[in-house]
Amino acid sequence: MSWIEGMFDRLTLRQSRGTFGYLIVAALMCTALLVRIAVAPLEAGLQYLTFFPAVALSAILCGFWPGLFAVLIGMCMATFIFVPPYYSISLHSLQVAFWPNMVFLVDGFVVCSAVAAMHRYQDKLNAVNVGSKRARQIIEATSDGFWLCDISGKILDVNSSYCRMTGFTRQELLAMHISDIDANESQEDAFAHIQWVIEHGFDVFETQHRCKGGGLANLEISVSFVKEQENYFIVFARDITERKRIEAEIGKTHAELEDLYNNAPCGYHSLGIDGKIIQVNQTELNWLGYTREEMLGRKIMDFQTPLSAKVFEINYPRFKRDGYILDIEVEMLRKDGTVLPLLLSANTVNDADGNFVMSRTSLIDITDRKRMENELRESESRFRQLFEKAPIGIALGQQDQKFFATNAAFCKMFGYTGEELAHLSIIELTHPDDLDLTRKMLSGLLEGDISEYFIEKKYVRKNGEVFWGRAIATKFAGGDYGSRYTMGMVEDISERVEREAQRLSEVKEQRDVLVREVQHRIKNHLQGVVGLLRQSAIDHPDLVDVINAAVGKIRSIAIIHGLQASTLSEEVSLADLMEHIIDATCARIEYENSLKQPVFLNREEAVPIALVLNELLTNACKHRSANSPAIVRFGTSGDNILITIANHADAGRQAADGQGLNLVRSLLPRKSAHLEIGFVGDVFTAELMLSAPVTISKAGLI
Repeated sequence: MSWIEGMFDRLTLRQSRGTFGYLIVAALMCTALLVRIAVAPLEAGLQYLTFFPAVALSAILCGFWPGLFAVLIGMCMATFIFVPPYYSISLHSLQVAFWPNMVFLVDGFVVCSAVAAMHRYQDKLNAVNVGSKRARQIIEATSDGFWLCDISGKILDVNSSYCRMTGFTRQELLAMHISDIDANESQEDAFAHIQWVIEHGFDVFETQHRCKGGGLANLEISVSFVKEQENYFIVFARDITERKRIEAEIGKTHAELEDLYNNAPCGYHSLGIDGKIIQVNQTELNWLGYTREEMLGRKIMDFQTPLSAKVFEINYPRFKRDGYILDIEVEMLRKDGTVLPLLLSANTVNDADGNFVMSRTSLIDITDRKRMENELRESESRFRQLFEKAPIGIALGQQDQKFFATNAAFCKMFGYTGEELAHLSIIELTHPDDLDLTRKMLSGLLEGDISEYFIEKKYVRKNGEVFWGRAIATKFAGGDYGSRYTMGMVEDISERVEREAQRLSEVKEQRDVLVREVQHRIKNHLQGVVGLLRQSAIDHPDLVDVINAAVGKIRSIAIIHGLQASTLSEEVSLADLMEHIIDATCARIEYENSLKQPVFLNREEAVPIALVLNELLTNACKHRSANSPAIVRFGTSGDNILITIANHADAGRQAADGQGLNLVRSLLPRKSAHLEIGFVGDVFTAELMLSAPVTISKAGLI
């Protein structure tokens, strides 16, 4: 029968409806007529031989009504063509064809009805098949597991989703019983559960099924009992492994939150509308020494000191109205009667209508803070006493160095009141001589370059009196007066400075006497040497020139020591040196000094310069003409000192290349000294240019 069903299936799919269907019917009937005419003559009858199959085919292809239409066409064709007189219609032909036509009509109607009934059956069968296929597709497509089992628990059918859940194949599962896969129920428990579902018709529960690999699948089972000829169960299984994992994590999180609540480093409790405790954490219980049962249901005021209880009674209604309270200090009573200081913050929990439900209150133990505050107050008190009663001046300055605190000793030292000093700074109390150094030290202190500084300098009192003070300053961070401030301590050391100055004066006076004596003795010894040399010149006339040259040099050195002995200074005046050398030559010399400020020779260069000047002047005197003087002029050339020594020489007497001038060049410092020798006509000129550091200008000109 399957081929018949298939044929009807295909024919049903190809049924033609509407006008096109009737045209097909007409074409089929015409074809049937042509076939009839071709196979037998008209007079042979058998007019329905080919019409009847055409009618049946029309009903199959086009439906019931086109089939009846084919019957009518066949009756008309049979009467008109095959009933004498042929190809005409008459009363006689109608009478002759009446009964054959009726039989054909009845047969055609029966055939069309039968074909229509077969079409309806096929449509229903197709609908059932389509519904079954769709149901199977849905069952296979769902992510939930599905299976059928009979009332004994044997699995009858299963979808691929359940196979994936457990890892078994469909064939393996169809050979199993419920008790084979359920890990939580024994065979007896499974049978009892089946009876319960049969009795109640439906059940939803969670269980674990065994997997092929040995693991377990967490499933939520929905089972329904279907009571028909063959009773069976429809079962859906949902994999809840992820849900179980999430539930486990939620449970873990809940446990962690519970642990955090109970063992938090701060206390927690919740109060109802009447101020009674409805929740309290373990930390607060440990602090107070009570059990949870001893605190729950009691008013919070029962655990507070009288003052804190009174404050709570007054402020709790306002708290319920405002919704929060922050950082309020309260005192709780421990079970042993001791007081526990706490810092309290709370907010309200309201319902959807804004009505108060309960409070959430957090408490922080401030025992250590209160102890530190007490210690700080005591420390500040000690510091204040030390600050006020200290024998030295102490002042605190802001970042702009204005004083914001000064002690009595500081006020007395400078002669100002504390109010007057509040408008002044340390700069305004410093002597002008020390302002630059003070500003530099303060800048380094405030900018962090140094952490403190120590200085001895001069200060000015309110009455204008100057005194010496020793100060130490340091920087502090924080405080109530800004992010940074300085503290300075000043000690009046005027008496010490005066004693030190007096001591130094006495030491200097003693030193000056000693130096003068030493320089004087050196000068005397050198003059004694000069006397001996001159005596040798008398005894050895052939050595007169050599001895005179040596005498000049020694005399120059003696002049230096003589000047240092008279001035008590290691620096030698250039003008005084030149005048002594001139006096020692005992010759006719023109001397002109146009320097406006005194110039001194560096201690290290004084002797070489004295020897050079003595040599140049000696040569000038030695080689001058008989009636002309030697000339000495002091002047300036830019920032340099220019010493000019000249003489009129007799014809043919030129000393520029002599041994004496070579000695002069060897004595000159390599830097800061330059000698130029010139001879114009009969005038011989030596120009010695000196500059710092050979020369020192006390007035700052060089």
